[in-house]
Amino acid sequence: MSTGNLILSDERFDLKDIINFNQIIGKIHIGNVYIETIKEKVHYSKTGAHIVPYIDK
Repeated sequence: MSTGNLILSDERFDLKDIINFNQIIGKIHIGNVYIETIKEKVHYSKTGAHIVPYIDK
């Protein structure tokens, strides 16, 4: 099961959503290292959505 958190900018929906899958779903390449992640970030637009692996900073 996954959980999602909408990203708000000045109390308005910023067309982004972070979803936590609670299991490894992908990897992110940072520097010369791959880091496993359990989250993805969804970027919404008028024509569709784009999904990318995500880690907290």
